[in-house]
Amino acid sequence: MYAVVQQVQLRKPNKYGEHREIVAAPHRFHPKDDPRGIRYDWEYAGERYERPIKTAYKISIHESTRVNGEVVKRQFSVATVNYYLLAAIDIRDYFEEVFNEKIDGIAENLGASYTDVLNLIVDKLTPLQQRIQPEFEKTEEYAVIKRHGQIIREYGHKKSQFAKDYNVHEEDYEFCYDIFGNVVNQEYLDKIIARSKTTKKEQNSGYYSNHGNPGAGYAIPPNLFNANADDEKKYRKEFIKVLAKAFHPDLNPDDEATKKMQLITKIKAEWGV
Repeated sequence: MYAVVQQVQLRKPNKYGEHREIVAAPHRFHPKDDPRGIRYDWEYAGERYERPIKTAYKISIHESTRVNGEVVKRQFSVATVNYYLLAAIDIRDYFEEVFNEKIDGIAENLGASYTDVLNLIVDKLTPLQQRIQPEFEKTEEYAVIKRHGQIIREYGHKKSQFAKDYNVHEEDYEFCYDIFGNVVNQEYLDKIIARSKTTKKEQNSGYYSNHGNPGAGYAIPPNLFNANADDEKKYRKEFIKVLAKAFHPDLNPDDEATKKMQLITKIKAEWGV
């Protein structure tokens, strides 16, 4: 059993380059009459970068066996990955998320393990990726991708810290700040801060007044500990896998699938998985 990569040329250039900007925008799916005000989200904006390279890599799994003195060959197509996608992905994560069922089917047909088939794919594509990544990393588009990723990661961290600091939900941050950390609703922010101060004061008062009875009158904020953090991250990763399989453009080549995949990528970045 072995993997083969065939270099092919696509008929059309990849039209899904990175958007040049990220902008703050009202949340598309949140009710406009929420008493907390406008919930801010972010979205990609501006023109996309052109991607003129049409090179792609078609990967397949092959088996050659001898039956009654004759060589019997079988091959199974896995996927075709374009130049820009290969330059940007984590190969193992990508194929597990998008082609999990296909790899599982190939492994079953060949009487091999899922891990063995996946490792063949990763080992075959990794040298190609190591060759093309330095080329792509010299482009302006790559620098913008890195900047966008940093903005999104910092945004997720700020939301998480805000929720812990004030014992609120992460979405409350989105009513107070935009993705760049600019205050968008000072009134609601002041209410959160005031409520947090009052709660902490009441908790401290309750603790000291019941000092003879340890624990009485004192409540641990629900966001202080998360015993199931690892489980939650695992579940989030599983959710992303299901969505990626359903809407990835490689499996559903239409504009709507691409838009949905962009949203999935956005959720993945905010969730940090």
